[in-house]
Amino acid sequence: RCLRDMAFFSFVADTAATAASQKGVPGSASAFYAVLLCETLCEMKRVEASAVPRLLPYLEAGLAPAASAEQYAGALMVACQLSMGANMAMPLTEAVLEGVAKGARAPLHAQALQALLVICGSQMVRELPSRAFKHLVKMPDLPSRVADMCEKYESDSFIVPLVKALAQSATQHANYERVLGGIVDEVKLS
Repeated sequence: RCLRDMAFFSFVADTAATAASQKGVPGSASAFYAVLLCETLCEMKRVEASAVPRLLPYLEAGLAPAASAEQYAGALMVACQLSMGANMAMPLTEAVLEGVAKGARAPLHAQALQALLVICGSQMVRELPSRAFKHLVKMPDLPSRVADMCEKYESDSFIVPLVKALAQSATQHANYERVLGGIVDEVKLS
């Protein structure tokens, strides 16, 4: 029904955003809304431009550091599905990348990296936005997590912008240099 009735889609997106912004244990409603939004986006041949603004409050609440792990996971799914179905404007792409990187938390670090890979690949990101980069390099064990992801997936769409940003920033902070060294040591770069 969400496909045929944009008013109903708006209702679902608004209700999902309200559920994602609530504190405490999200319950099964959070998963239901995430799956419903993903399925709706998946069924659209191209995500309609009018659907994107309706999803932003949900993404903002779900990717926030204060969101629960369940809410964050749902927002990752919706962000990936949106990025695969829409040509997002650069400011929106940058905001979503920043939200994914900033909101990353245990036990979802691998899923956050996979979401960054999907978004970078589908939106043809050539450079990581600086704010997303600064949050990403704070991730514990980033080099080994990136190496694990690169063994499982074709990751050039993410690894190239990451290594480029690390190389450009390595002299600015010891952590950037450490992460770059770890990536060079652990990731099989081609």
